[in-house]
Amino acid sequence: MSTTPRSNASPKSPPAQAPDTIQVRPPHYNSRQSRPPQQQPAYYNNKGAHYGATYAVVPQYFVPYVYQPQRPPPASFRHAAPQQMEVQPTYWASRPQLIQQPQPPSRPFRPRPTVVLASDNDIKINVQGPIFAIDVECIASGKTHNDREVAHIALVDGDEKLVLNLYVKPKGNVASYLEPLTGLNEGLLQSGMSLAEAIARVRQTLPANAILVGQNVLKDVQWLGLQESKDFQGMYDLAGLWRVQSSRYSNFVYHSLHHKAKALFNYRNDTAHTADKDALLSVNLFNLYLRLQQSPEALAQAKQALMDTPLDPSFAKLNPQYEGCCMGQRKTCTCGAPFFF
Repeated sequence: MSTTPRSNASPKSPPAQAPDTIQVRPPHYNSRQSRPPQQQPAYYNNKGAHYGATYAVVPQYFVPYVYQPQRPPPASFRHAAPQQMEVQPTYWASRPQLIQQPQPPSRPFRPRPTVVLASDNDIKINVQGPIFAIDVECIASGKTHNDREVAHIALVDGDEKLVLNLYVKPKGNVASYLEPLTGLNEGLLQSGMSLAEAIARVRQTLPANAILVGQNVLKDVQWLGLQESKDFQGMYDLAGLWRVQSSRYSNFVYHSLHHKAKALFNYRNDTAHTADKDALLSVNLFNLYLRLQQSPEALAQAKQALMDTPLDPSFAKLNPQYEGCCMGQRKTCTCGAPFFF
């Protein structure tokens, strides 16, 4: 009896009529094989399209299910999506993966108008002691944004009178006086006093029950080494008092000292931010808040003006470096020094 060699069975012919939808099913693959499986038989869908891989029929377009354990399939097996649809790129992996279906284009973002509402989030102030606004200006003693040294101290009382205006002589070398920002120069500081003498004058002037106010006033207190409940009674930060909770943002919005002065007093300062000017603005803003807190609607209108007034770029944003000294702008910092606040 003669035997004939067994031949490989030919692939099945495509069905006479393909169903409306074809179930997504990856080709059979044995993980023990060292080479990719052979080509799968081709099928026809109800649209008359011919594919060499398994496809899922979805409304208006087709999304391929590509199985490629080692390398991408030939170009003839790749599916070109219609022109009007935006399909995500194909990611080839060692396991079956369904290509992400394209999403319809989203509508362009249109910011909602910011509306400030009168709410219970406004801080209520009950002042029990004399008010003093304090401000400290520093020069650059090095190239990084942490190399700063106290050079100018100003103190203004609640009646908007300048009480102290002290210049501090630098102890060592000065990298930059930052004159466009601080208004300080060598002539002003050479005749100044030492930092220890200036701090002693501040402590002698402040009564024990004094209330300090200012923009980020805690930093000024730390520069001078003042102690709460010993050198003064308490302090109010203008950044926190004039914070805004709007309908557009889920958190609070804070503004700079000069932006508040611009929006509420129509004050524009094209010169340097000296300590005496900033201290005077601080006490004016604090007194205004004391008057407006009695009327929540009036306070809400003032905070609405803060949001409606255009922002001016800060000196640090316009000048990431000045005379080789880093100005401490987080996004444009060049010195690599850490930020402590």
